[in-house]
Amino acid sequence: MQNGQIYQRPATALQRLRGPQQLLVIRTESDATTVDLGTKQFELNTTLPIPTHGQYTLYFHSRSGIATHAPISKQSGCALTIDGDSRTLTLDRRASLSSEGDTRRCIDLPEPVEDVPLQVLADTSSLEFFIADGQWTMTSRYFSTTDATCLALTRDHNDVPLPKVIDWYALKKASIG
Repeated sequence: MQNGQIYQRPATALQRLRGPQQLLVIRTESDATTVDLGTKQFELNTTLPIPTHGQYTLYFHSRSGIATHAPISKQSGCALTIDGDSRTLTLDRRASLSSEGDTRRCIDLPEPVEDVPLQVLADTSSLEFFIADGQWTMTSRYFSTTDATCLALTRDHNDVPLPKVIDWYALKKASIG
């Protein structure tokens, strides 16, 4: 509880599952960056700048379904979009293998906020998003193909700011006992 609001954060014990830290430096001169993480189990950390206009999207997808600006029906995976015009953060999993229940979740970002820290925990069947140090969270079951190990960042305009660096860790399988 902070300032009368509940914040949700991942258990610090999960940090023991981290492999070596990896850094993805975003090519800001490009409208798209794609990397194959080689795993569906990872932790990702970055700061998301909120554009004054336009949007950019962080895709979690399969190697065979590389994300582009194609309609969502042509993509394969899950998308987190930061829209400066509507000041929203939207999780869209309409292109995942199973779309039972809700497929989109949105968070309205307050006006004075210029950027938000983001931590993502991914497992073989779930994605958890901890936004602004846990002030907002989104958790979703996420079923994808076995090769859904790619991460892509795209934007709709050249002047939309992107995260500069994304650090991530492959996560080891947890065991009980």
